[in-house]
Amino acid sequence: MSKKPSVLLVPDSQYWVTGTIAKKIASQVQGIKTIICSAPLVNYLLSINNNLPLEFDVVHFLTPHIASQLKDEFFNYCACVTTIHHVENQRSIEPIAYSDAIMSVSEQWLKVLCNKYKVSSEKVFLVPNGIDINLYSVPTNIQKKMARDKYGISQDSLVVGFSAKRSSN
Repeated sequence: MSKKPSVLLVPDSQYWVTGTIAKKIASQVQGIKTIICSAPLVNYLLSINNNLPLEFDVVHFLTPHIASQLKDEFFNYCACVTTIHHVENQRSIEPIAYSDAIMSVSEQWLKVLCNKYKVSSEKVFLVPNGIDINLYSVPTNIQKKMARDKYGISQDSLVVGFSAKRSSN
C-alpha cells in the first residue's frame, strides 16, 4: 500500500476564516495526511531553525499573500498550491507565476483567473466555499424583531445587510 501524501496547510491564522477552511480540509479530505501550521508559526519555526521540523509532500497556502511571503522557502523545494479567494490587487495574483496549482473558491473568480489572468484551466481548480445552513440561515420573524429592538431599528425601516471585507471588490 502506498503512503498517503502529506499536505502542509498554511492559513494566515488558525482562528480566522482560512484556519476554519484548513480544519475542514483536514477533516473532510480522504487519502491525504494533513498538517496545519499558521503563517506566523511557519515564520517563527523558519527563524529559529532555517527549515521546518515537518515532513510534507505538498504545501497549500490558503491566501496568495502568504504564498508570496513564503515563496523563497517553499516554491523551489516542493509542490505548491495557492488559494486565490478573490483579486484585490497585483499581490493577489502574484503566486500564479510560481504555484503548481491554483485553487479558486467560486466560479466567478475561476473565470477571472482563466480569462483575464490567463491561468491554464489545467492549473486552476474550483473548490467552492460552502455555508453551514445551521449556522447561517434566514432568521425567523421573532429573531428579526429581537435584532431590530436590540439595535434600536424601527420595525418599519428598510434594512440592508452587508457582510464582506471592504477591499474584496
